[in-house]
Amino acid sequence: MSVNSDKKCYSDRRVVIRKIVEYMADTLTLEKSVQVLKLMDETYPTIRAQLNLKKKNEI
Repeated sequence: MSVNSDKKCYSDRRVVIRKIVEYMADTLTLEKSVQVLKLMDETYPTIRAQLNLKKKNEI
């Protein structure tokens, strides 16, 4: 794989994670959102960085 395709794959994954987080914020209870985020964190370690970035942007 080339560097460009690796960057595109990473970018696409970030977009997907962001959409999932937005969906959870709109539709799930806090308890369910936390459960899903824990599972996602185990699968996609970058989710924590995404959430921290989102929090910083909201402040």
